[in-house]
Amino acid sequence: MLKMSRKKNLLINSIIGLLSQIVTLSCGFIIPRFMITYYGSATNGLVSSVTHFLGFISFLEMGVGSVVRANLYKPLAGRDEEQISMIAKAASRFFKRIGIVFLVYICVLIFIFPKYINSEFEPFFSRSLILVISLSTLAQYFLGITYQLILDADQKVYVNQLLNVATLILNTLIAVILMKRGLPIQIVKLCSSLVFIIRALLLCFFVTHHYGLKRNVEYKVEPLKQKWNGFSQHFASVINLNVDAAVLTLFSTLSNLSVYSIYYAVVNGINGMINATLIGFEAFFGSVIARDENDFLKESFSCIQVFIHGIVTVIFTITLIMIVPFVEVYTYGFTDTEYIIPIFGFILSMAYAIECIRIPYFLLIKAAGHFRETQVGIFISAIINIIFSVVLVINYGLAGTAMGTLASAVFSLLYCVFYLHRHIVYLELKSLIKTFLVDIAILVVVIFICNKLSISMIQITYYGWIIMGIKVTIIAFIVAFVFNLIFQGTRWKQIFLLLRRKT
Repeated sequence: MLKMSRKKNLLINSIIGLLSQIVTLSCGFIIPRFMITYYGSATNGLVSSVTHFLGFISFLEMGVGSVVRANLYKPLAGRDEEQISMIAKAASRFFKRIGIVFLVYICVLIFIFPKYINSEFEPFFSRSLILVISLSTLAQYFLGITYQLILDADQKVYVNQLLNVATLILNTLIAVILMKRGLPIQIVKLCSSLVFIIRALLLCFFVTHHYGLKRNVEYKVEPLKQKWNGFSQHFASVINLNVDAAVLTLFSTLSNLSVYSIYYAVVNGINGMINATLIGFEAFFGSVIARDENDFLKESFSCIQVFIHGIVTVIFTITLIMIVPFVEVYTYGFTDTEYIIPIFGFILSMAYAIECIRIPYFLLIKAAGHFRETQVGIFISAIINIIFSVVLVINYGLAGTAMGTLASAVFSLLYCVFYLHRHIVYLELKSLIKTFLVDIAILVVVIFICNKLSISMIQITYYGWIIMGIKVTIIAFIVAFVFNLIFQGTRWKQIFLLLRRKT
């Protein structure tokens, strides 16, 4: 049965995670706005491109991170400090190796990036920017990642998220002040890196003392099973996350990258908020699996997937309608490039909606430790994204890259659903198909009603956008409520009963 402590941790993690992502999203819009204002769209595009290229390496720890968390669930449940320390040491050693690889990658990037990017900037400008942006990532590899993973596995994500909130706010304040004073973008990014280095040091200090980690512990048997499978699997996921920016860098312009970065910030921010709300579920699933509570796993997962489908459908239906009006307001007054591209906003939003619906299925796969078994499917997803994006970007520009992301997301979702159904927990396919049909029906009906009522901004201001958003949100929630009451009423009743359970 679900204990209150696990419920409490899930609730706290969800609330603090959501707060963290709201702050992340807000800061993620404040800084680019000032950057475009003071440095121009091309500079913003260059920063976005560099960040995404560094992302090819900087997100690799998450693949091994899932393996680390999967191996920590049992020792954390039994408070086995010796085993926790061994896993932490093995993880630290691995991440230090990744840090060395990252150093080599930075050197290569510094050398080749200015040669192949379509840029009006001098090579020294681009190279110095790569160097300063990479510092915070290096600090993560050598200092912070292992300790963050221990908190995640122990369902104490909120500790890291609260520290993240403080770091983001401080970083945004410093960046805005420096940009207003006209300092070079390299100085702005260097100060940002220093702030994130301090965050990594604080995290290291807290976890080491809180969990009594033993630095001199040794192990004879490798405690991190399937780490290379997790590494290679997430390598494919990293490609999916960054291929659009890479393709645009090679085949388009920095101005188009600036446009992409604005739309991407919206959908990725929404994606981050949903992920943050559900961030504790991987550890929750892992804890249930570790205790062999199979019946409860099936019952809880059936409810969780319907809940996530419902929330994601409403949020991304609103996003689909509101993203272009938001960009119109956000970029009002920018005349150096065209930011209003409705078809691109629609396709990209659809892609990330499907990516968010995939979350519960992928979380359960990771919690069960099925890394080796699923890595082929993840690689196929990445290959689909690359092929579609490269082929379509030439004729369709930004919309072409979004089509590649959409095709990849659809394949990845279907793959995870069928793998989970066959190997981990039985899913009622008839019920699942009904859930997807309800999602589609809600989306279509809300768009139809908004078009019929001619809902649009009363003026191109944030106030006008908020008023429009309130109208769209009310319609979306009413339609979603009616459809879920009619077609998913029994399942939602089970969800509320599960939430009220006290044992």
